[in-house]
Amino acid sequence: MGIEYKITDDAVIVKFDYRCKIDGKYGQVEMQQQYKKDSNKRFYLYKCLGTALQLETLKPIVVTKPDGKTYTEKDYSGLEP
Repeated sequence: MGIEYKITDDAVIVKFDYRCKIDGKYGQVEMQQQYKKDSNKRFYLYKCLGTALQLETLKPIVVTKPDGKTYTEKDYSGLEP
């Protein structure tokens, strides 16, 4: 059974059949029962979504500006392609 994500309130549900991490790299396994002419476009979409979904779990970091003031932003250093 795949995992379902709803990207926006107005979006349709996106279903990944399998998303896995092997040797430090993510892969998407998509199973089709029939020919779909837009498969390549969907694979690109799934790849983008796989990266974008990581944004929800990024940890915040505190950044100190040259004037000594600080602000918080997300730490993108752990984002995986």
